[in-house]
Amino acid sequence: MKRKLKFINAFFFSPKKDMKKIVNELSLLSVELRGLERLGGDKIEELLMLFKITSVFLDSNTINNLSKKIKRKNYGQLDWLTPSLDLICLNLNKCVRGTEINRSKAGNSPTIKDIYLKGEENSFKNNLLWFIFHKPSLKRQYRDIRRPENSLYLMSSWDIVENEAKSFINNCVPEILQEIDFILRVHKNETIIVY
Repeated sequence: MKRKLKFINAFFFSPKKDMKKIVNELSLLSVELRGLERLGGDKIEELLMLFKITSVFLDSNTINNLSKKIKRKNYGQLDWLTPSLDLICLNLNKCVRGTEINRSKAGNSPTIKDIYLKGEENSFKNNLLWFIFHKPSLKRQYRDIRRPENSLYLMSSWDIVENEAKSFINNCVPEILQEIDFILRVHKNETIIVY
């Protein structure tokens, strides 16, 4: 009975428009996230831009709302889409609001005063503004870093901060882009689905 209601709902309220909107939103998000790589290697700037880009998408709630609409209209023809949309929303939440790094409030664009990194002290007490201000002195300070194979090497404090930012970006962005690419690829090749 529930499946019949979903079919009738999908027949009269086609998910085609919502699908176009979600594809447009995801394409835009993908272009913006891929644009991070063109910033010239400054991981601190990339991290700030990552939070600005993803917080706009998360705060507008567009992807989440369209995902809910598509779930209501799905009677089986879009089963491939809903897990990917859920994963994108989950990863956006995890990256933007689910960490100690970003302390901006929902609805506000993150600034260098709102994003905190551990640095060498392993506590989120310094924001990006502090790190940028102290960049020259951090580049001159070196620390012994232990590699997994128990050898020691020297690394500047600034490099430690850059590696932390790089690690965070590499943990968030590829997962989101992978799901977006899957949705866009399947949607482009989708000819069997009847809307």
